[in-house]
Amino acid sequence: VIRDVAYEGLSFRRRRELNQRAGEAVEQEAGDHVEEQADILALHFSRAEDHERAWRYSLLAGDRARDTFSNDAAATLYRQALDAARRLDHVDDLHRVEVWSSLGDVSDRAGRYGDAIDAYRRATRLVTDDPHRQADLLLKRAVVRRYAGAYPAALRDTATGLKLVALDVTREGTRARARLTAERGAIRKSQEHTAEALRLAREAEADARAADDARTLAMAFDLIDWAHRMLGEVDREVYYPQTLAIFEELGDMTNVALVSNNLGAEAYYEGRWDDAIIAYRRSREAELQNGNLVQAAIPAANTAEVLINQGHYDEAEPLLVDAIRVLTASGHKEVGFAEAELARLLVLRGDHAEAEAMLDEIRERGRANDEPRDVLDATIVLADLKLRQSATETGLGLLDEIESDAGDMAEVFAPVLARLRAHGFASQGRYEDAASQVELGLGLARQQGLLYDEALLLTARSEITSASGGLPDLADGARADRLFDG
Repeated sequence: VIRDVAYEGLSFRRRRELNQRAGEAVEQEAGDHVEEQADILALHFSRAEDHERAWRYSLLAGDRARDTFSNDAAATLYRQALDAARRLDHVDDLHRVEVWSSLGDVSDRAGRYGDAIDAYRRATRLVTDDPHRQADLLLKRAVVRRYAGAYPAALRDTATGLKLVALDVTREGTRARARLTAERGAIRKSQEHTAEALRLAREAEADARAADDARTLAMAFDLIDWAHRMLGEVDREVYYPQTLAIFEELGDMTNVALVSNNLGAEAYYEGRWDDAIIAYRRSREAELQNGNLVQAAIPAANTAEVLINQGHYDEAEPLLVDAIRVLTASGHKEVGFAEAELARLLVLRGDHAEAEAMLDEIRERGRANDEPRDVLDATIVLADLKLRQSATETGLGLLDEIESDAGDMAEVFAPVLARLRAHGFASQGRYEDAASQVELGLGLARQQGLLYDEALLLTARSEITSASGGLPDLADGARADRLFDG
């Protein structure tokens, strides 16, 4: 403390002199290994206003921090380098573009989406004569906007990028089109426009093959498999293993994490819960390795979903609370999913008032922010809550609302809606209607390989049969138990 007070009492000129001497001493002592002291050198020469050395060492230290996924430290160092560059005539726009782009990358990984968008915007302004570089920066900006749920702006960025390379028949131009088209597909996925996402993914696949772009081809494959799952075409999901292998070969840990998360979801749908948790854990570990706490929160929330289904509420709750905290702080669009899962946990625990308040908020925000999946997820939980409260007409009305709004997702939601309707009808004594809904749901669940939904429907069939005075089929209970065991 005494040393800090003494330093603050020095004149600015004296401080500069001291930092200059300290920096030169460290530089001399480091010899041929200055990169190991780059962060210290950057700090001293920046404070000394030795702009040449501040630029050099801040950039070197920033790159080292980036490569070790110390994203916040890297961002500070890149800003320091850019500040020095403003006073150096020999640092041209091309160099500045690279640093602004790197600043955008680490800000993205740190979940600082506003900072990332600003950095990419500044970089784009410096490359007006390079359409390929402009397209790349617009793509990066669109990805960040998608994470933040700013879908119209993300679509505008991709549209602008596509115009820049529309007539470019070179390999580089074709690759740029493939990547921008794949991103448009990812945006449409986030908006739950499944058929459109599939069409765009197919377009991206064709251009990626033409450009021999393995990374974008794998991205297209990932979208294609997701779309087939959402459309209930599970027999057409064939690419996930190949997709993961491509990203692993490229050493692309960001997309290894993405595909691992999707493989976890696939295992979840199929009732293979242990496999789902393993895949989600792998995804989370890959994101943490990247220093991306925000993206790591998504597989954590997915893990909690499995734990809730297994009845492990005390294990699931802290995962969800932490995921909501991280996703909310960054403004990530997936916060609605995590909140809906926490609300579902509360419903199952019997905390109905708190759950209903949370679900109303999710639905309202989802409508305002054009997040239809959030609205649907929350409405399903709310319908279940109302049925548990014996507010049957309200619950059935919410199920009708979901069916009307589901659009391309109708197939995936259909088994859940059928099961909840069956419970609603049974509570009204409409046992034949309830049985009909169970059979409808079972057929759809089996067609899509949704084993967990099948188990819930088999349990519902036994409960409804008993309630109507019949004898449940023991085989239903035995199969449901096997499916619940994963």
